[in-house]
Amino acid sequence: MAVEYVNSEFSPQNLINDFAVANDFSEEDLQTNRLNKISNSQMLRLGVQAMKPFFSALITLVGWLIFVEVLRMFLPRFIQMMLFGKAAGGLVMLLGCLWAVIVGFLQSSKLTMLLFMDVLKGQTASVEGRVASSKTEEDAQGLDKFHGEKKWSYRYVIKDLELEVSESAYELLHTKYDTMRPKVKIYYTPKSQMLLSLEPA
Repeated sequence: MAVEYVNSEFSPQNLINDFAVANDFSEEDLQTNRLNKISNSQMLRLGVQAMKPFFSALITLVGWLIFVEVLRMFLPRFIQMMLFGKAAGGLVMLLGCLWAVIVGFLQSSKLTMLLFMDVLKGQTASVEGRVASSKTEEDAQGLDKFHGEKKWSYRYVIKDLELEVSESAYELLHTKYDTMRPKVKIYYTPKSQMLLSLEPA
């Protein structure tokens, strides 16, 4: 049974507009995806997204190194000896940061390779069905994992496919559309499985 839009708030165009803002695609992107192609703007956006784990870990490492250097420059010598004499705590934190960079690089390398294959082919995949939201709590990586911290992972679930999305994209579907579970057509990258755009089916 097709979704019935009983008022203008849930019209097909409003649905496209809502999800376009939340998932960062334009009408031009959607038109290109309908032609089974990835748009140029999407290639750039997806490349940045693929490298995000590496850059996040690198920023953590740089921040820690700056923090240690500031302590070395401004703290009295005897306090430095107390903090870094045995160097156990600092060494653990430094190794945690280095591990975060390594893990981030490996995650980015795998995702970037899959994305590179998608971009070379230049074609999209698509799936139709009713979409639902999902979120799971996972272990953080690197230094955050050492501290026992968790992170939330957000997804759109359609048939047997799960596509990772941003928190804002999850919240839109979860709070505004989850009860009606709209039937949509989702365009995504075949190998890296990253969401490109969607529209009512």
